[in-house]
Amino acid sequence: MNQSTVSSTDRQEVARRLEEVGAAAVIRMQDAGKLVRVAEAIAAGGIPAIEVTMTVPGAIDMIKQVADELGDDVLLGVGSVTDVETARQAVDAGARYVVSPIYKRVVVEATHDKGAVALPGAFTPTEIQHAYEAGAEFVKVFPASVLGAKF
Repeated sequence: MNQSTVSSTDRQEVARRLEEVGAAAVIRMQDAGKLVRVAEAIAAGGIPAIEVTMTVPGAIDMIKQVADELGDDVLLGVGSVTDVETARQAVDAGARYVVSPIYKRVVVEATHDKGAVALPGAFTPTEIQHAYEAGAEFVKVFPASVLGAKF
């Protein structure tokens, strides 16, 4: 699935669906051979938003496999993205949103250029504001465990 032609309307729909779902199952595993079955089980269990992290061996290929197997049955995303090329490759493979542990304007821009939703991580109010100004649909306060839920 090549997402490079996805419209901003589609991106808005993905953002709306992510907000509606309210959470995503994050897959981090070393045995990538089981990833598609894990994604199927998560979707069957009622969680339609799935994030495959770049820490999974062969993550880009795995994203493509999940996208091919599950299609629109899941909101497929990629996590642990810290550079533009990875964001582009993941969206081309089928990711519809890109999650990062950090805020980098160029990653948000590349994600949007490919038609996907951007979820950068931010730690300070200034970083959060910069991410918002860059057009990120969501900002992940990271690491939230340090700041706590009240922040």
